[in-house]
Amino acid sequence: GFESDIWYQIVLLWALTFIIIHTFFLYFTATTPGGMIMHTRVYGLNGKMSWNQCLLRSTFSFFSFLFLGLPFLEVVTHATKRAWHDRVSDTVVADLKDRPFYDVLVFNVKGARFIMIVGIFMVLATLNSVMTSRGEFTFIPDDSSTEQTDSFVAQALLKKDFSEDTQNEIEERIWSSGRRAEKALAYFFKLQVEKNDDVKVALSEQICKWSPSEKSGSLCLLSKYSLTNDTKLLKEMAQNPVEVHSLTSKVFLMKEFTENSQYTGALKVYQQLKKQASLTTSFKDSLKIWDVSLFWALRENQLKPKRVPASADGGAVKKDESAAAIEEYIKERELK
Repeated sequence: GFESDIWYQIVLLWALTFIIIHTFFLYFTATTPGGMIMHTRVYGLNGKMSWNQCLLRSTFSFFSFLFLGLPFLEVVTHATKRAWHDRVSDTVVADLKDRPFYDVLVFNVKGARFIMIVGIFMVLATLNSVMTSRGEFTFIPDDSSTEQTDSFVAQALLKKDFSEDTQNEIEERIWSSGRRAEKALAYFFKLQVEKNDDVKVALSEQICKWSPSEKSGSLCLLSKYSLTNDTKLLKEMAQNPVEVHSLTSKVFLMKEFTENSQYTGALKVYQQLKKQASLTTSFKDSLKIWDVSLFWALRENQLKPKRVPASADGGAVKKDESAAAIEEYIKERELK
């Protein structure tokens, strides 16, 4: 789920929380929880620290952690025992004990400086490598959760199950997932239930942000269609169908094609669904029910009197491949 913005928001929130809490501790207590344990206090070179000094010290202290804490070794290597966050903020740490705790330890100053320099160089080299080759990274996400949500939403649309339990399940999936594809599917379901036009527009925009593809049958395009119910767009999708990957898109298209008498498109999508190897038993059962609805819709349409074009030879209408496919489907069902 690292493709989700939420991970970066969490990291940013963690960093800001650390800096803010650290700053407040320094300003009001002149120390930190660790300083209370070690009996140390932090002062400005001219006395009490200002807000700016506390913020600067906290910020650069946080950056020290990004470099694996190596800059803290300056407490050992620097002549006045001041790390870089102390020098940047013009502060100094005062030890309230009779003897500083580190005086009892024997440090190799040259060795500590060497470790610090090499360590910082390695961190910078690693960051440079990540930034220059990030476009070549291949993430292998766990798609099982997304597939489950896809199947759940598709089956709910197929059965027209917009109950409170189903909506609660969708909400739970939205909040528990960090995957954009999974959230887009859940939002698409919410779009079908929502009555408020402004909310529907917002949901559609978010779906297109998470699933930006404008290809025929994509969630983004279907969400835009849900706002307008543009029959012209639906007719174009029926005449030029593409292989739709998500079950949700297939079910939605099949339903819309059927309800708008675009039976050729509905039949093609239905055939795609039948070949889906990953369908659950409950989904197949729901699909069989829809099969009956599709059959009767086609049968009723076939029995309607057709208007014959004036240009037709002898009053006969030429059959195209689509009509032949529909007739074959009806005959097959009639035999059953």
